[in-house]
Amino acid sequence: SRTFHTAAHTLWTAVFLTNLNHKKNPALQDSPPAAGRTSDIFPSAAVRSRVTAAREIQRKRYQGSGTFANASMDPSQMRAFCALSPACESLMRAAFDALHLTARSYDRVLRVARPIADLAGSEEILPEHVAEAVQYRTYSFEDG
Repeated sequence: SRTFHTAAHTLWTAVFLTNLNHKKNPALQDSPPAAGRTSDIFPSAAVRSRVTAAREIQRKRYQGSGTFANASMDPSQMRAFCALSPACESLMRAAFDALHLTARSYDRVLRVARPIADLAGSEEILPEHVAEAVQYRTYSFEDG
């Protein structure tokens, strides 16, 4: 079911965030890596609350459009809801140059940055959301 998928994805995200290698992304180096059990760092009620709020943001954003999630945005919705500030554009250019990412990766990074911003309660995609999305794009599962 859709609810199970959302809950499973939320849990996976919490575990993933716990195990991030902060050394790979200079934008995240100031935040200490998570330690301890995932349930200590991301209590279920807090995660559920953030996810519920983010899902409500998405529901309102796409109301009446036939789109139900950020991952399903069409190109016009991407332009409308994933507009980047000059600072974010600069960060994207630097990441793409340094990591040799493709043009197709650009949309994928935006599709990940949008829900990161939603989970943070931010209407705009901020540089930290882009940095986190790029890090997910380049994370090596063999290392972590």
